Parts: sequence; C-alpha cells; structure tokens
Amino acid sequence: MDNVLCDYDIQRRLTHMAEITGLMPDFIHQAIWESGFDAAADRGEISAADYLAGCARRLNVPLSRQDWVEARAVSMTPNPAVLDIARIVGRYLPIAMFTNNGLLLKAALPEIFPDVPGIFGSHVFFSAELGLAKPDPEAFLALAGRLRADPRRVLFIDDSADYIAGARKAGLHTHHFTRIEALREELTGFGLL
Repeated sequence: MDNVLCDYDIQRRLTHMAEITGLMPDFIHQAIWESGFDAAADRGEISAADYLAGCARRLNVPLSRQDWVEARAVSMTPNPAVLDIARIVGRYLPIAMFTNNGLLLKAALPEIFPDVPGIFGSHVFFSAELGLAKPDPEAFLALAGRLRADPRRVLFIDDSADYIAGARKAGLHTHHFTRIEALREELTGFGLL
C-alpha cells in the first residue's frame, strides 16, 4: 500500500501528531516507531483498541481515534496511476493488497483510503491479521493460502527490496516498484495490460 498505491510521508504524520499533542516529532517517533510498539501492532500482537490506548499512554496525552485517523490520512497521497492499473487488472484477474500495518488502520481504511476497499474488495490483507509480516517468506505463503492461490502464480509488487526478496524466497513472481512506467512494462510483459 504505502509508496505503491499511495505516497506515504511519515514526517507529515509526525508533524500532524505534534500539532495535536504539543509534543516534538522526534519524541513521537521514538515512542511509537523506534520503540518497536508499532512493529508489534503490525505483527498482530496488539488489538486496534489497545494500540490507540497504547499510543496515548506512550505519549502521555489524550489521543482520540479521530486524531489518529487524521494523522494517518494526512500522510498518504493516493497514486492515481497505480490505482488505475489495479482497477484495470482487477476487471479480469483476482488482485489483492498486502500491507504491514496494524488492526487500527484496517478498521479505519475505508475512512482513510476508500479507493483500496473499492478496488480490492475483501482481498485487503494486513500483516496484523496474518500474524506474520513482510519480508518473512511465511507471510507470503500465508497470504497465498488465504487467496487459495499457488504462490508460483502470484505476482507481488512492492517498493521494498527486502520485501521483494522475501516474496521471491516464498516462490512468488515479483516486481520492485520504482516508477509507474516500469510497472506498466512489467505487467505488459506478463500479458496483464
């Protein structure tokens, strides 16, 4: 999702959270991300409600769900060209989205990024619900299992070289996303565009 279907700017998110809380962006980043708290949520170790409460506790300030949603939303700028490609391919082949994120974002996704459920339907998967995160090859195998797909018949697209390497280890075809033109060429080569 992030940096493929949308551009993700964590600095904008931190700046917005700083405005809401009165805290310094570096402190917020350390308390939530550098501490491993957010990664634990991505692995499904923390429920949506406990994640929100944990963020407020770690920051020692009130933080409403709406505050969190607004901060996440301001950090994301949809990539219309990639979304259009997903719509085209999704007309004749099953497509899915797989993101390393927690259950709070899964619950809030229709508010934050309504294009995703509109394009991918029920095939929107979060690492938190699988209990496995990219780049673990087992995460990709679990995803293929959920899709009832042979991993050798799955094309995985991501901006992270580490995630691409994990998907390859699991036997998936891959495309390292760097620019839209290269993605179009790759999909054309597979006969998908």
